Amino acid sequence: MRSRSLIRLAITVCLATIVVWGMLGTTANDADRLANLSAQVACPVCENSVADSQAAYARNIRTYIATEIAEGQTDRQILDGLANSFGEEIILDPPTSGFGLWLWVAPGAVILLGFWAIGSLRRTSGAEGP
Repeated sequence: MRSRSLIRLAITVCLATIVVWGMLGTTANDADRLANLSAQVACPVCENSVADSQAAYARNIRTYIATEIAEGQTDRQILDGLANSFGEEIILDPPTSGFGLWLWVAPGAVILLGFWAIGSLRRTSGAEGP
């Protein structure tokens, strides 16, 4: 019984090592970063993502992002620069702080409130009985 536990522990440690090694060993190349950032930015002309838009404005923003990546800017710095230039509306994903936090939390809160309301209605209707 003890040998099975040791074997399971060894297998778990090996698998965890492989997963961690894979996570640490992969870095996004510039093309992946450009694609990822372009998908997070809205085109001011057509309101699609810059990655999906063929408008001249979108091409200019993709060029700007590529230039910033080549200069060594972080993703956050690039997105902040675009938000400062065009306003927060250009970023498709709302921020996870301030008012943007409510945009992330509200759907879950509404679902939980709905489950609570349904549960309380069932308890109330079940308690009345014939």
